[in-house]
Amino acid sequence: MHGRERRIDKRFVVGSLMLETGGVLHETHNVSRRAVAIVQRPDIDYSKCSVPAFFRSELHSGLNQRLTRLQFMFQRGGFVVLGYKVDAASWEARLAAHDVRSDMVPLEDVFG
Repeated sequence: MHGRERRIDKRFVVGSLMLETGGVLHETHNVSRRAVAIVQRPDIDYSKCSVPAFFRSELHSGLNQRLTRLQFMFQRGGFVVLGYKVDAASWEARLAAHDVRSDMVPLEDVFG
C-alpha cells in the first residue's frame, strides 16, 4: 500500500542518547531496537560506518552500550539511519524507560 509505514519496530526518543562512531559523537533523532536515526554531520562518509561504536548517555548509565554491529541503511533530509546490534538484555525496555514521549497522551479523534 502506498504511504504505509514501513518501519516495524517501535521508535523511541531518548534526549540524552548519543551515538559514537569513528570517534565522533552524533545526536540521535530516534532509536528502535535495531536501527538509529542520527543527525548528519558534514564530511563523514556514513557508508563506511562500522564497529567499534557506542551508545553514550551522560544521564543514564544503563544506556551506555557497545554496539556489536553497525551498518549504513540510508541518508535523507539531514538524518542518517544506521542498523545496529547491542548485546544487552532487555535493550528495548531500557529505551522505552527513557523515552521522553512516554508520558504523552495520544490525541483522540473528536470527529468519530
